[in-house]
Amino acid sequence: MVTERNKLLTKVLCGLIILVSGIVIGAGITIMLVKQRVIWINKPHKDVNEITQMIRNKYELDESQTSRVQQLINDAFQQKKQYDDEEDQRREAGAQKMIVEMNSIMTPEQFKRWNNDFQKMREKFKKRAEK
Repeated sequence: MVTERNKLLTKVLCGLIILVSGIVIGAGITIMLVKQRVIWINKPHKDVNEITQMIRNKYELDESQTSRVQQLINDAFQQKKQYDDEEDQRREAGAQKMIVEMNSIMTPEQFKRWNNDFQKMREKFKKRAEK
């Protein structure tokens, strides 16, 4: 009788081990598949002064080095802003070209509906980019 009970316990234990292993493997696969779909919330951007102070403290810069680093970072921020503005202008020019071409293809009623949807989509993407 004891051996039958031991066999049953062994089977139950093996079954539990297999069940738990399946759950762990399934959870791991789910995480691997879902992690690309998760929207990561970015930390707020640091300004020039915060970055300069962080570099100053970490690398023990003197006043002269700190002011030069601050100017360098400020120039980099201005260059990025200029690049972003140019990119916005290119995007706007492309959108205007598409609007003109769609207007020449569609009937006035079709174009009106399409343009309404297109403008809503553009606003949605602008809001997303601002965040």
